[in-house]
Amino acid sequence: MQRWLDKNRLNVGIVAALIALMLSMGGLFNRGDFWVLDGLFALRGPIAHSDEIAIIGIDDAALQSIGHPWPWPRHLHANLIQGLHRIGARVVALDLLFVTASNVTDDRALATALRYHRDTILPINISTVSEGQVAREVIEQPFDAFTDGNTPVGFVNLPADPDGVIRRTRMRHGAWCAFAKIASDIQLGRGMCRKVTSSEKEHRPPSLINFVGPPGSFPTFPYHEVLDGLKTQNDTWANLLKGKLVMIGFTSRQTDTHQVPFSRWGGASSPGVEIHANIANAELTGATLNAANQTAVAISASLIALCSIAAFHLLRVFWAAVVTLILVLVALAFVVYAFMGTALFIPLCTVLAPTLFSGGSIALLRTLATR
Repeated sequence: MQRWLDKNRLNVGIVAALIALMLSMGGLFNRGDFWVLDGLFALRGPIAHSDEIAIIGIDDAALQSIGHPWPWPRHLHANLIQGLHRIGARVVALDLLFVTASNVTDDRALATALRYHRDTILPINISTVSEGQVAREVIEQPFDAFTDGNTPVGFVNLPADPDGVIRRTRMRHGAWCAFAKIASDIQLGRGMCRKVTSSEKEHRPPSLINFVGPPGSFPTFPYHEVLDGLKTQNDTWANLLKGKLVMIGFTSRQTDTHQVPFSRWGGASSPGVEIHANIANAELTGATLNAANQTAVAISASLIALCSIAAFHLLRVFWAAVVTLILVLVALAFVVYAFMGTALFIPLCTVLAPTLFSGGSIALLRTLATR
């Protein structure tokens, strides 16, 4: 038995590495990689962001000050839209769903504001409903009077990872474009992402969101203060919001909040509207966060594992463990450098799993062979 163990330890190490590689590339260690990504954001901290983005938040103070229960009369939103465009806001992205009719007067006021200010964007919500064995996609769109075929609309859904944290987004979901993508396209003055026909539908995998910092990183102004200030027609809000992409949505901690990477380490949850601001920021600045190519990850994981296997085959266990530790530390340093220096995320756990499995297997066999 000892001779067999000693003779086949190299083969066992290679098989262990291959099994671990297949499992890791299949997503077995994704949760570990989520923790690594969250840790990298915390280590990096806040970064500079575009000064073209501002948020008007519906916070607890606004909910108390407006004087109406939610949902508010829609003429308030109409007044805000008209006031923002009057002072020179470039784009107004309203992260509020208006799926059904309210009353004729309010709906007419909002429809008129949208018709005269085409650079105002409304959201749609796409959800999946299970009916027995069949999953059906449900799309909640703005009330017909608010779109008339010309008001830009984009989906606001944010896919959460299995641990409930939002780290990724889609720029297109089937025929529809993302809310933040449309807003940034208009802000940049480039061809707007548009709804496509069924034959042109795209189903690209989600891409990573490059969060600029913890919640509260973008300038945020209370809804009621902006609404009241616009009535006075002074220059304060024009100086703050002229030429900006203005996103309007809930910032109350009780509504539409989500866990994000910066929430992991005791941080606050993020309002949905601020997540959209982070997505738009990457589009405006080009500061995207890219995930490493899967083929490159697999090759890197294999090469590191082979180095470790060779060390355990040729050296004493202690020195082989030292070599493996050095490989792990070098990989860790490279992952940190790639994230900090080039905005590239390399899944550390996925890369190192074959090395740790193969090295551990060979070390165990060598220990058994000496008994």
